[in-house]
Formats: sequence, structure tokens, C-alpha cells
Amino acid sequence: MVLEDVWKSLPKNEENTKIIGDYVGGKPPVVVVREGLHEAIYKTLFDALLAWTPTWDAVYGGFNPFYYADVHPFFHDLNELPSNM
Repeated sequence: MVLEDVWKSLPKNEENTKIIGDYVGGKPPVVVVREGLHEAIYKTLFDALLAWTPTWDAVYGGFNPFYYADVHPFFHDLNELPSNM
């Protein structure tokens, strides 16, 4: 998943990539992992990201305060994904 403004920053992206869906209203965090990442590394990273909860005062985004309400919908949606994804 790539943020739209980041994707649009390189005109070649339109030639080299394909949009397969939109996550409208989605909130960061966004993690980009290279294709072909070893499965053990992917699973370790994925489990760590799902288990991690930042402190309330963590720096978030462009030096904005972290607000749990901003990212809660993203993690909620992740939790609703089928277990085989």
C-alpha cells in the first residue's frame, strides 16, 4: 500500500504500477515491504506491527502528536481481514 501523494510524486509510477484498490478514508501508518520478502521475516514484522502500541505522546506523521483515534480505524480494519491474508 502506498499513499496516493507519494505514488503521484513519480510520473513513472503510472507506467510501472497498477492500482488494485483504494482504501478511502484510511489513516497511516503505512508500511511498504518489498516483493519476495522471506516469509519468516514477513511474519515476524507483521506480528510485531500488529502487537505494537505507541505511547500517547509519540511523534506521529509530520511531527504531529499521535492520537489513537486517528489510527484506530486502520488497526480495526486490519483486524477484520480474513486470517488467510
